[in-house]
Amino acid sequence: MQLTQKTRDTAHTDEETIATWAREANVGERATYAVGFLGPDRGFSVLHDVAGRAMRLQREGLVYLVQRRRARNLYEYQMVRRRPEEQT
Repeated sequence: MQLTQKTRDTAHTDEETIATWAREANVGERATYAVGFLGPDRGFSVLHDVAGRAMRLQREGLVYLVQRRRARNLYEYQMVRRRPEEQT
């Protein structure tokens, strides 16, 4: 796992790694959990599981989910740790 200034690159990692990151990250930190095009790419079971876990973490109020377009049909999918008072 690569750690940069305020972004941890956990791209194409496993569910437990991103869940642990979401619990331990500081407010405002970002983690890249996937790079690609999740619509068609979700057919790969590991990526499907990771994207599903990211969505559950968002529903739990721990993170915001954002995406950044790198090129046509190539996106970087990130989680941003929320403030406790913003959590639902």
